[in-house]
Amino acid sequence: LSGGSDWNLRFKNGMYQLGGHLGFSHVEGDAGAIAAVQRASARYYQRPDIDYLTLDTTRTSLGGYSAGLYLSKNSGKHWLWGSSFWAESPGFELNDVGRLNSSDDAGLQVYLRYRETLPTRYFQNYQFEISSAGEWNYGGERQLSVAELAAELMLRNFWRIKGEFGYSTRAQSDKLTRGGPSMGSGRGWWGEAGLSNSFAATTRWELGLYTSRTELGSREVSARGQLSFRPGSRWELSLAPRFYRHISVRQYVTEAAGGRAETYGRRYIFATVDQRILSSQLRLNYAFTPDFSLEFYGEPFSARGTFYNFGELAAARSRDLRYYGSDGSTIQLDPAEDRYEITDGGQQFGFDDPDFFRLSFRSNLVLRWEWRPGSTLFLVWQQNRGEDRESGDGFGAGNLLDSFASAGNHFFALKLSYWLPVD
Repeated sequence: LSGGSDWNLRFKNGMYQLGGHLGFSHVEGDAGAIAAVQRASARYYQRPDIDYLTLDTTRTSLGGYSAGLYLSKNSGKHWLWGSSFWAESPGFELNDVGRLNSSDDAGLQVYLRYRETLPTRYFQNYQFEISSAGEWNYGGERQLSVAELAAELMLRNFWRIKGEFGYSTRAQSDKLTRGGPSMGSGRGWWGEAGLSNSFAATTRWELGLYTSRTELGSREVSARGQLSFRPGSRWELSLAPRFYRHISVRQYVTEAAGGRAETYGRRYIFATVDQRILSSQLRLNYAFTPDFSLEFYGEPFSARGTFYNFGELAAARSRDLRYYGSDGSTIQLDPAEDRYEITDGGQQFGFDDPDFFRLSFRSNLVLRWEWRPGSTLFLVWQQNRGEDRESGDGFGAGNLLDSFASAGNHFFALKLSYWLPVD
């Protein structure tokens, strides 16, 4: 059972707005089902260092609430601002009828924006914004604290320039260990820039760059582009390639028994992962007549992840790892079994090699015919291709072409709609 309401009030002809929402949920089931809900990734009641929640494997119901409040100034010559507060209690649960990534959180966000909407010598319009946000769990531990600066400029030729810079402070995460104790996260920063031409241009293009770093050594970079043009009155073509690389030094791998007292007798194992992604979205539309058209969408995709520098959380609330292969421990990869074997303090344990290399190609081809006003025939051909490769194979743009030949499934669908002219 779930329900909710939302409201908003506007003042001074909509210049100011005050609003909010309030919701609730109540789920019932046998003890096993409710225990699974308590252990789910949205809340992790089983965290060993938690002092404000208790995992109760005998209960047969769980309830919670969600609430939010915001106040904003939405119009005016130059200055706009807003603030919002939200909270979701640990027992709030919507995943039986919807999607809820996380509960057990409360947050606050504020922003201040300056804008100029009248053309100047160099700009058609522009705006600058500063914002900050923080989030805590119901135990009062800060999970997130960020500040951002952003700018968006439109030149007199209607080109757009966007930029953003952000900074995050040290915090705790009750999600990184997947149900284990809280783990520290380091300071970090990120920056993003984008450039695009006029929306009204016959040939449109867009470029974007993103990069980030953390004090622990994680780093990220991505580049994307988009080109859309009409070679004729009936044709429309767009291509959107993307490259992404993320080296994360705190990627969760698995959990094992036999840990130290500092981690409540469990081992929470992490690694550095070097992840690379190449993809491209292709859209092609052709109109034979105003009522008869062919539309195509395809996306070749390639992703590879290499894991190394394995270790375990040194202590609850720590940012540090005890790396295997040091401090009296050993680590060895068994290539025949594709498995890592660890020896630490007289104990032996292991886990499968998490490296991956995946290709995929998904596409839709739709023939649309409106054979009479309001009545339409759709013929659809969908492909879903994919394959796994050895992680040591070469990674490059050629993988996108290779994905076209991957094994997969073909789906065909026919849909007919008929309009009944009933007055």
